[in-house]
Amino acid sequence: MVVACPFGHVAATPKSMSDVVKIHTAVEVAALLGKDYKTVLSLIKRGYLRALPGLRHKLVTNAELNRYLGVQPAATAIPAQTPPARPAGMVSSKDKSPVGPAAKVVASLSRSKPIGKK
Repeated sequence: MVVACPFGHVAATPKSMSDVVKIHTAVEVAALLGKDYKTVLSLIKRGYLRALPGLRHKLVTNAELNRYLGVQPAATAIPAQTPPARPAGMVSSKDKSPVGPAAKVVASLSRSKPIGKK
């Protein structure tokens, strides 16, 4: 549905309530987390919680709050994927050597012939 304002600007209205983005103020986030307002501001400043950019008052989307808490909404939960099965008889090619990759490079260089000598 498209609605025009008196000035001729056209704005799209959401088709359902699931299309509406829920936004919380820093005070609301503090109340939801059971923390102080300054703690929420500190989380935003340190980058643990992302606020909407370019605003004087810190606003956090519901999706960002769920990301911080490690919660996935039931409607958008991603099913667990199992790794693909290996064909029968195939052995994994993981290197189980106790020697690190840097030591292997040094050893391979020391085995090569010096330049200019026969």
